[in-house]
Amino acid sequence: MAVDGACGHRHRLPGAAAADAGDRAALLGRIDPARAVNDPAGVGGDTVATIRLAEIPLILPARPHGLRVLVDNALEQLGVSARVEFEVDAMPSTLSLVEQGVGYTVLSEAAVKHLLKAGRIRSWSLMAAVSESDAEHQSRDERP
Repeated sequence: MAVDGACGHRHRLPGAAAADAGDRAALLGRIDPARAVNDPAGVGGDTVATIRLAEIPLILPARPHGLRVLVDNALEQLGVSARVEFEVDAMPSTLSLVEQGVGYTVLSEAAVKHLLKAGRIRSWSLMAAVSESDAEHQSRDERP
C-alpha cells in the first residue's frame, strides 16, 4: 500500500506494491557527530523489521494523516501498535525533533534526501517479516 503524504511524496511500507522503489518508507533517526553510536533506540544495522516500530520512540502525524494510517494499519496486521511519543503534523517540525534526537519518524527517503546527503539524519530500510512469528524472532535477534 502506498499513500501520498502532505509533503508530496508517496510512502510505502514493506510488502506493499508500488510504482517504483523510490517511494519506499524508511525509519529516520538522528546523527550526532559527537557520539560514536548514532542509534539511541538501538535499532542497529541498515534495516529494521516493521514490527520494531512498536518499540522505537516515534514522532508521527496524528490520524487521519495518510502516513499515520499506513503505519497503524501495517502494525495492526502484525498485532502490535506504534510507540508514538509525539504527534506532529508538520514535517519540518517532525524532522527538527528527529535531528534533536527526540525520536524517530517514518517517511519516504525521497522526502528527506537533502538531509540524508548532508549527514544530518540517517535512515534504516523497513523490511517486512514473512510471518508474525518470524517478525517476533527477528525483533529479538536484532536487538543489541
